[in-house]
Amino acid sequence: MLRLLGCLLAVALVAAFLLLAGCQTQVQRPDVEALSRSVVYIQRATGRFVTGWVLDEGRVITVAHGEMQGGALGSTVSVLFRDGEVLGGAVTWANPRLDIAVVSVSVPPGYAAASLSCGPIRTGQPIVAVGHPARLLWVSSFGYVATLSIPQPRPGFSRSQAVVQLSVAGGMSGAPVFDHAGQVIGMVQFWVRDGVRPTGFAAMLRATAICETGLMSPSSVPLRRTG
Repeated sequence: MLRLLGCLLAVALVAAFLLLAGCQTQVQRPDVEALSRSVVYIQRATGRFVTGWVLDEGRVITVAHGEMQGGALGSTVSVLFRDGEVLGGAVTWANPRLDIAVVSVSVPPGYAAASLSCGPIRTGQPIVAVGHPARLLWVSSFGYVATLSIPQPRPGFSRSQAVVQLSVAGGMSGAPVFDHAGQVIGMVQFWVRDGVRPTGFAAMLRATAICETGLMSPSSVPLRRTG
């Protein structure tokens, strides 16, 4: 009898642990639907498209390589927002070295800027990116930070990047990478291939590099092209 009670108690404890673990996992998962409202779809007249995300009420940010010549100033684009609004925008700032471009556009009411984290990140950190792979709009991709150590020299990589494990495809470039607190810790720049084969890994520009540009500072100088 005592042995039976002991077994029942052990089963109950295991069940309680699994239940609590499941609840904890749910609490730690970000509200992807809410985060996706800061994500936009950017398309040029040529049909080329990338992902971007809202910086503030008048600007969205994306990758410079999504524009001809690494972020051609004055290039006009169409910006599609989550609820279907399509507005015209123009590239007003670019940094080809970091592969960043800023599009000026009047962000409609009801869209919040993404929250940028300038703090450190760690290997193994869980993440979610929201973008438009293969023109599938507002797709979420869960993964983790794979490595912070980028071997030098490696074509296309820099120390301002990290490697992340995500399901990625063409169109995810420019996608914000959120931590599970809902803050942007980076931006997808390109997906890593082994020859012609995709690997499931992507290069992510760290948010710290974006923070260092002063783009988010209210006192920053007028937007201009930088090195």
